[in-house]
Amino acid sequence: GIVGGQAIAFRNEFRSVLVHRMQTECADALELTDDLSRTAGANSAATLGRIRSHVYAMETINQLNVGLRAGDYLVPPETFAALYTTLDGYSDKLITGMQTGDQQTTLTAQLEAMLVVVQALE
Repeated sequence: GIVGGQAIAFRNEFRSVLVHRMQTECADALELTDDLSRTAGANSAATLGRIRSHVYAMETINQLNVGLRAGDYLVPPETFAALYTTLDGYSDKLITGMQTGDQQTTLTAQLEAMLVVVQALE
């Protein structure tokens, strides 16, 4: 009836809000990867932390959608595991003073691929 229809409309509207937020978080994280290549050290640890916070926000949004839609991930969970592995590797290289170019390239590619996926969710 009406109540069921309203619940479905609410779920669809809420999903739309989640998708939009995930798109914003992903675009913001990707934009920050440009700062990594330019600063190459000075603020890289702080920038990496900001990127990690955007990835965490996306993962949280993904989990909210799973709860809302009974197992329907917006993005496969392994995508986040791969991003965290790259972020951890990048952080380790920063700490030890090693070159981070490969990690920056990988991170940018991963976020670009994720952005394509989340933009297609509309």
